Amino acid sequence: SPSNKNTETIGSIIDFEKIGARSPSGIRTGEWQVDHPIGSTWGYTSDERFSGPGAIIGALADTVSKNGTLLLNLSPKADGTFPPEIPATLLEVGAWLGVNGEAIYDTHNWIKFGEGGGRGQSGLNVRFTVKGDALYAIILGNWPGAEAVITSLASSEKLAGKIESVTLLGHDGELQFTQNDTALKVK
Repeated sequence: SPSNKNTETIGSIIDFEKIGARSPSGIRTGEWQVDHPIGSTWGYTSDERFSGPGAIIGALADTVSKNGTLLLNLSPKADGTFPPEIPATLLEVGAWLGVNGEAIYDTHNWIKFGEGGGRGQSGLNVRFTVKGDALYAIILGNWPGAEAVITSLASSEKLAGKIESVTLLGHDGELQFTQNDTALKVK
């Protein structure tokens, strides 16, 4: 397992294969990436199963929230063409990035990579990124309904300042919110 000491990785990129058990479980400093196949195998096979856009977006947000980059492996057929599932998924991921890319590109980790998403955990599955003075909360999976409750953004000395406004990428205007010592609640 890599030591996580930047002085030992100068001139190198630490590389993990596949999201999950082999990739970092938390924030990792220094440069690193995850190689992840869009299909069930690294090269095309006739019985290959493909990840949908939600799984790829989740892998991307999870990796970026931990300070890494995602290298997506595509599996062409022997004639150089791709099964239709691959371009369809890439177009949907691209559409998502067209709206939400601000929360991914040129960002870095926050003090915590996320909340929720683990087995047996309730509540939202959220990943955090930062760019400048903006903190992004990327909600993965099902939309929470009329109110999003993010416990990691409760009023606390850990937050480097008070939340002044909340916006939703792709939506004009500010959203109504309350913040107290238990959570940030966004309508």
